[in-house]
Amino acid sequence: MDVISPNLKKKISYADKWGTPLNLKKKLDEEFFFDDFDPCPLDWKEGDADGLEIEWAQTTFVNPPFSKISSWIKKADREWRKGKTIVMVMNLKTHTDTFHEIVLKNPVEIRFLQGKINFIHPEGKKSTNPFGNMLLIWRRELAPPKAK
Repeated sequence: MDVISPNLKKKISYADKWGTPLNLKKKLDEEFFFDDFDPCPLDWKEGDADGLEIEWAQTTFVNPPFSKISSWIKKADREWRKGKTIVMVMNLKTHTDTFHEIVLKNPVEIRFLQGKINFIHPEGKKSTNPFGNMLLIWRRELAPPKAK
């Protein structure tokens, strides 16, 4: 559901305000040891730093706004080329040009998640993505040589 914000005069997608379930984030953190950094925090508001424009941490977990997934995939790829590890949860949109040009043409690990994830809205309610989800993992050790 999209709404027009009376203050911002633009569309805001509620699909962009869903947090990662703590059990999934914890399990991934035990594997990847994420830095204390979130390029797209749930409490982001107009005027805060834009995660697409700022430098990311060495090991970053990203639950990006699904309405702009191509921009976030491109940013993750740029950060990986700097020698970083990026783990991104996203919906199953494998038909896009960005997915084929960036994800499939590079050594990005793809993990399809079984079942549906109960994403958490800032107000506490839960909802699943009707399309299912996957993880995209850019590992620093597989980055192009100039990035290492």
